[in-house]
Amino acid sequence: MTCGPKTELEELKKQIHRLHKEYVSNGTDHNGFIHDLSVLISEGLQDGYSVSNMAKKISDYVVELKDINDECIL
Repeated sequence: MTCGPKTELEELKKQIHRLHKEYVSNGTDHNGFIHDLSVLISEGLQDGYSVSNMAKKISDYVVELKDINDECIL
């Protein structure tokens, strides 16, 4: 089963929202969010990622970021 373009874009939007939420919940300014998002998108475009691959890349980054933020709290 493949996702349609609308579903893929909705998933990408959801992952971008998760990334933003992680930044906001840790008191990080919006410049960090914008920088990291632009780097992720730029790398994805350079590597020829599809929309679903880009969503996965951002999702993986959110997990890494949460792990780092959790370590900093401890």
